[in-house]
Amino acid sequence: MKKWKVLSSKRVFRSKYMSLLEQKCLMPSGRIADKYYLVEKKDVVMILALTKKKQVILVNEYKHGAGEVLLQLPIGFMEKGEKPARAALRELAEETGFTAKKAAQIGKFISSPSDMTNKIYLFFVKDAQKTQEQHLDETEEINVVLMPFLKVADAVLRGRIKVMPHMAAILLAKEKGLV
Repeated sequence: MKKWKVLSSKRVFRSKYMSLLEQKCLMPSGRIADKYYLVEKKDVVMILALTKKKQVILVNEYKHGAGEVLLQLPIGFMEKGEKPARAALRELAEETGFTAKKAAQIGKFISSPSDMTNKIYLFFVKDAQKTQEQHLDETEEINVVLMPFLKVADAVLRGRIKVMPHMAAILLAKEKGLV
């Protein structure tokens, strides 16, 4: 199958976190997809981090789009030019106050391929320790939750963790035998 050919593209909205493109595309069938909208966002890092006592570091945070407080893994945008592993360690520290020496990439996800351009890089961190206070963005209010991995996997199966990329990350880590 061939890719679509972009005939025209214009940015119709831009903010600190995203921009919206309106495109006109030629499909391989010859049909035109007119006024096709794409959301451009920065790539994201998600971190499955374990403390020295083998507790998973989770965050409880209100997410306005969902209208509820959600339990999930630490996650955040990469900065321009930032390497994914460095971004993972930075986001872990900012959101939770936990730091570690290294982060290993164990996955890469596309969460909404029809209308969003960003990717989610999944990192695994061992032996994280609480070394600093949280450094949260102006729209973040985060409570850190430590939980044994078996309870985290159970939280996915019982619907307590229900954000799709986080569910996939936890189940992938379990399948890979990382925890």
